[in-house]
Amino acid sequence: MKSDEELKQTFKIFIDKNGIINLIPLLIEMDSEDNVRSIKLVEGALLKILNEDPKKSYNLFVDISSLGKVNYGFAAGTRKIGVRIVSNKQLKKIAFIASSIIMKTVISFIAATAGKKDIKGFTDKEEALKWLKEP
Repeated sequence: MKSDEELKQTFKIFIDKNGIINLIPLLIEMDSEDNVRSIKLVEGALLKILNEDPKKSYNLFVDISSLGKVNYGFAAGTRKIGVRIVSNKQLKKIAFIASSIIMKTVISFIAATAGKKDIKGFTDKEEALKWLKEP
């Protein structure tokens, strides 16, 4: 089992110059316990940003293309937290880039479960960011 500090190194999250929250997972933990703890840390980092101004809405860009052609999914607990994340009322639109059919399927499942309509997959980062910038 990895420490929280080690797991915090598996993703980057920041607000870019356009006010879009960027989430870039760098590694998916194979151990299901670490996998769940890692997504909890992602959720905590996101909530820290959102809680700075609870009345403000944000768009979210998730780029998981750097993970390559991932051929495995997430632990069930991770999917549950993913649903909670995309259901957050402060998140207006969510764009994601994924190279793997499995990852696209998992994200589509999370979006459908959360009832989130403004979530869209892309293959090109510029297209995704353009969509997020549209009113």
